[in-house]
Amino acid sequence: MNPVLLYTDTKRITDEQTTLANVVTLYQSVYNAIKAVGITPTITEIDGLVRSARAQTPQDFINPYVANKIADSATSFVVNGVTLTRAAFQSMIALPNTSGILAALQPVWGANSQRVFIGDAKAARTDLLSLANEVIGAVAGANTTIANLFTYYTASDASAGMAAQLQAIADALNTFNGANSSFMAKNIPTIAMNQQGSYECGIPGLTISNGNFAVSMSFIRKYEETGIMEFARWW
Repeated sequence: MNPVLLYTDTKRITDEQTTLANVVTLYQSVYNAIKAVGITPTITEIDGLVRSARAQTPQDFINPYVANKIADSATSFVVNGVTLTRAAFQSMIALPNTSGILAALQPVWGANSQRVFIGDAKAARTDLLSLANEVIGAVAGANTTIANLFTYYTASDASAGMAAQLQAIADALNTFNGANSSFMAKNIPTIAMNQQGSYECGIPGLTISNGNFAVSMSFIRKYEETGIMEFARWW
């Protein structure tokens, strides 16, 4: 049996897609700033710098990052015939001006990050980023991948059948409501708000949101887990 759509988290999809677009712009800016001091960063390194900037003062980690990258590029730690330890070599480095990197990270410094990472999109989805020819972008189909992540379907034939039956009940109640001033929605008690922002209600397997009945994803997931129908025990 074809899977039945249970819930589409449109707000989360929008937040994640907007965040991805913001991240592409931000990470390109950070990449350009790092390249300007003679270093070629990876997406993982940029992501690490952004995460650090959201949690602490950027001056505390930018210079050590640059010093480490310079040390990584060194063919040896020999100066005038004297072999130095990596730490000693790094202490002798005359660091380039890193103010451009600091400026590039400013959009996520502390509380600023909420302008880049929207709503519940708390981190960059680096698996949806690519770096080619010094350009950072979203991989092909990234927005579709995000939409699929937050679109939920039944996971078995049995639960698909159950969801289809419950949907028929929900449709009948909504039709009745439309003809009778939302009588059912006003008089069937709500029990608890679920993760989707709708209310589990006094009819097993259904939720109410803005006066409309729908199939409860929590109920279906519990049914998929146990194989039995349970009322008032799945949230």
